[in-house]
Amino acid sequence: MTLRQRTRRLRHGLLWLCLRLLFAVIACLPLKATQLLGRILGRSIALFAFRLRKQVQRQIDYAGLQKDLSSFAYMADMGQRVLELVQSHKALPLVQLSPQVLEMLRSPRPRLAACLHLGHWELMGAAIARITAVHAIAAHAQTGPIFRFLQKKRKDSGIQIHYPQGGARSSLRALQQNQLLLMFIDQSTDERSRKLPFFGHDAPVSLSFERMIRLSGADPCLLWNQRQPDGRYLVQCEPLCPQNALEQATRRAEALIRQTPEQWVWNHDRWKERKHP
Repeated sequence: MTLRQRTRRLRHGLLWLCLRLLFAVIACLPLKATQLLGRILGRSIALFAFRLRKQVQRQIDYAGLQKDLSSFAYMADMGQRVLELVQSHKALPLVQLSPQVLEMLRSPRPRLAACLHLGHWELMGAAIARITAVHAIAAHAQTGPIFRFLQKKRKDSGIQIHYPQGGARSSLRALQQNQLLLMFIDQSTDERSRKLPFFGHDAPVSLSFERMIRLSGADPCLLWNQRQPDGRYLVQCEPLCPQNALEQATRRAEALIRQTPEQWVWNHDRWKERKHP
């Protein structure tokens, strides 16, 4: 075992303590100041985190959006969204649910939403959880202070997270109880997938969304949010055809990301094909 492996728990513990102290200070700031600080921190991280900046720029270039977005602009936007999550108690009023979303949430039928890592999906989930029970399927549970922070925020907001090894069954039960299930379709995962065009290249898309439609008979829709010029996060939804929901959602996802590319997650290797069981 290397020294880095032996000290992993200690390093994570110290980082978690530092983050808690930093977040406590940030929580006292006005929201506008927090947003500005987030953008400054994001650009600073981009300046010094060369490998991360290179990875982000590679993804942007691969999508052909290098004229519309730089890694520095993306990191600044991500920094703002991260610190808005730290101040979620102040930032939550920024989320506005469209009439279509409110109508979807009032439906007595099971609702299955294909979601995107666009805008502020954490605040979107928290805002919806104030109205109805929200369940979401996530990737494998991780360790580390950042994951611990996200886990606590999601729990506090009332979002029930389902992980692999039993997550599919519990998610199906939630749909059978006419509750809302969120499934993110814009990331490469370890699950079985098929390739669909995305920014001019084939990208693996998990088959779990289609399988859940067949098993539950739920009404599928695309659910997303984008930050508007006035700073609000507008949450919108569109119905999907059950027969080709995945193709329809992926095409629409690309169009939405092109509208506000800085609000998507470019640090994820979207086009990487991962091994699955």
